[in-house]
Amino acid sequence: MNSKKILLLIFRSETGTPLTAMETIEQQCARLTDQLNIGLDIHVVSTLESLEKIPHLVDDTDALIVSNEDYAKNSNKGAAVELGIFEAIAQTGIPIIEVHERNILSEVNSRPYLDSPEIGAGLVSGMGPAGYSAAIRALARKLKGNAA
Repeated sequence: MNSKKILLLIFRSETGTPLTAMETIEQQCARLTDQLNIGLDIHVVSTLESLEKIPHLVDDTDALIVSNEDYAKNSNKGAAVELGIFEAIAQTGIPIIEVHERNILSEVNSRPYLDSPEIGAGLVSGMGPAGYSAAIRALARKLKGNAA
């Protein structure tokens, strides 16, 4: 059994990433974590249900990868819910990497957990599906005591 575990938490709307693409991402991430001897849990949740699920999902997790491809697409719609999600994530106290398949660096929204060096392990943006592998490798190094 793996001693460390990463949670990949994917926020998905009805118009989000097609399920076939999600299956490919899940398979690639699972193969990589097996090679790195790191456990992996993947949960795809809607934005609304995530507020209730986050505390339970991170209970036995050592690091977190957050992916929200709806980020800033509807900047006025659901902003309060999104802020609540980020506050809940910040409360976990575990290393977090946020992954976006497209480049979001020109979009402005605060991520409180990224401001903390203990928690905010990084941001991956614009690498497409390869961003998940980059995040997993960085967190695996961090969990094994090496600089990310």
